[in-house]
Amino acid sequence: MQTAQLHIPSKGEWLTPTQKRILTYVAFTGGAIAVGGVSFLIIRHFVRKNKSNKAEGQSLTDGTPENFAKRFIMAFDNNGFWGTNVVEVRKVFTEIPSQDVFSKVAEKYEALTKQAKGAFFKDLTEELTTSEYYEMQSILKSKPAKPGVKAVFDWNAATAMSHRIKAAFDYTILGMPSTDKGALETALRQIPSLYAFAMVKVIYKKEYGHDIETDLESELDVFDFSWKDIVYTKPRN
Repeated sequence: MQTAQLHIPSKGEWLTPTQKRILTYVAFTGGAIAVGGVSFLIIRHFVRKNKSNKAEGQSLTDGTPENFAKRFIMAFDNNGFWGTNVVEVRKVFTEIPSQDVFSKVAEKYEALTKQAKGAFFKDLTEELTTSEYYEMQSILKSKPAKPGVKAVFDWNAATAMSHRIKAAFDYTILGMPSTDKGALETALRQIPSLYAFAMVKVIYKKEYGHDIETDLESELDVFDFSWKDIVYTKPRN
């Protein structure tokens, strides 16, 4: 009598033909996705590198978005010293001619630093205090939308300037209240006339309930009349 032999299937025989086809498809698809993902990362790296090289090449030309972006980077770095060179950040914001150019500056900043979209605004919030950020925001709001368009000091500009002056008053150093005199003087110098200053006074009183001249007196030293020299020597219109 012949003994029946027990057939134990190998692992390769555990799967039906249909299951094998599915596994083959999944393996092929997964490999293609992995290769595609790696290819995407490589391509993105070289695209960013190319953009960075192009931006770097234009960063020495005054007045270009690349130059403004490079100056922001250098101000944030502050020659390796602790903190940010806020005076230079303010200067760059003041020199940028329009909101449209500012958008290009943000793009070039991200290209130079090889960061993703939105990195400039993230870095700006990290590098500045709250009052400094509001100041820069107010400077930007007062600019024309497009380059070549003459800025008009209207009620919107007066509102932005009012906020900018209040931000200078609300400055803090290591949590202690202070006044950013540099920010204050820069703001006052950009008010074009006594009539424009009168508009700022109206907005300031409406929004904060104080007379701006009284606050200027109280925020600065008793014998500091610099704000009067700046404001009262302006043309009437």
